[in-house]
Amino acid sequence: EEKSGEKVSEAKAIKLYGQVPPIEKMDASLSSLTNCEKLSLSTNCIEKIAGLNGLKNLRILSLGRNNIKALTGLVGYV
Repeated sequence: EEKSGEKVSEAKAIKLYGQVPPIEKMDASLSSLTNCEKLSLSTNCIEKIAGLNGLKNLRILSLGRNNIKALTGLVGYV
């Protein structure tokens, strides 16, 4: 919000890649991103895919360079 002036809840593209400190988990706070079409969480320390239920407009999910151990939690997105 500070950089673009756009409310996070209204943004269509969210870029949270390479965060310092790194993001370690996906949680229910992602459900507030109701308009998000592209979510980039690459280059963090995420181990489990979660919190995507509220992202009805999500088209692109980028999770490269994380610590994901299994592809679960993607029902309805594949």
